[in-house]
Amino acid sequence: MKKKWQGLKIKKITADTLVIGQDTLWTTFIKKRYDIDSIPDFDAIKVYFGGCYGTCPVQQIVIFKSGNVLYDGFEYVDNIGSFKSTVKRQQFSNIARRFKEAKYNVLYDDYFESVSDMRRIIVTFYQNNKIIKSVSDYASSSPDEFQWAYIKVEHLISQLKMYKDTTRVASDNFKLLPPPVKE
Repeated sequence: MKKKWQGLKIKKITADTLVIGQDTLWTTFIKKRYDIDSIPDFDAIKVYFGGCYGTCPVQQIVIFKSGNVLYDGFEYVDNIGSFKSTVKRQQFSNIARRFKEAKYNVLYDDYFESVSDMRRIIVTFYQNNKIIKSVSDYASSSPDEFQWAYIKVEHLISQLKMYKDTTRVASDNFKLLPPPVKE
């Protein structure tokens, strides 16, 4: 039996549009454009990754615009306790851009599904050492762009070179870190 792959035809392709399909069924993909100039800046971001019924890593990270990083690992992570690290300023800018693309400032404060045993992610944005917005996402129920942004932060954690931070103690109540101190 001869196998043949059935492919789709490209009807149109431009710098921001792709139309593929066959016969009378065509699908159009358009590159999404983001207007982030009107989205407020922030100079620090804290992301708390909560537990689940299982082995979800329980950890939180604060990333400052300056590049300084504070990290607390609680459960199911390689680094238990308080640590510090640094990122390049461009890395902070990339993270900020992703959250701006998600329009963090107009998101609901809380996203949830009526299910149990799922993970909660809480993202808190700071400007001038004050909280300007906090968004809680239970069971990945927030908009896709928001999830894409915090998943990048979680991936960044695995790439950091961590140094034990003896100047602070990891919060043992799994709540958020105190507001970042001015640098």
